[in-house]
Amino acid sequence: METILGRLAQVDRALVSGTKGRAFESRIAHHTLFLITIIRELDMGRFFKFAFFVLLGGFIYWVLSYHFIFFDSMKPYQLKKQSLTFEDTIVNISKARSLESILANKNLRKARMGEFLVSIGRMSTEELDRINAKYED
Repeated sequence: METILGRLAQVDRALVSGTKGRAFESRIAHHTLFLITIIRELDMGRFFKFAFFVLLGGFIYWVLSYHFIFFDSMKPYQLKKQSLTFEDTIVNISKARSLESILANKNLRKARMGEFLVSIGRMSTEELDRINAKYED
């Protein structure tokens, strides 16, 4: 047996009651007309400005939330920051004097830069432990 969902109950009520009127017309058509009227009334220029600033705000929030780590390749890696700030947003580890000079930065240590360097094979666990012991907060 085939199941029909949706407007069947509305049509059934209309046929059973024998009444006619707006209550038994398709409400979807009325809602669509209402939405089209609202869209026409909106100043689309204001809408696009609003949408632009919302997207811009989201982009700035994203940039403030992560450290973007570059080395050898152009593919950036992201590490979550502890707070929203522009400090150390872009870090190029291939141009650093040493890995210890990178981990001397408190913000990068808090973002677990050392664990990241170990995971990509740039540093050993023992070396990380030695550096972390030197810069314990």
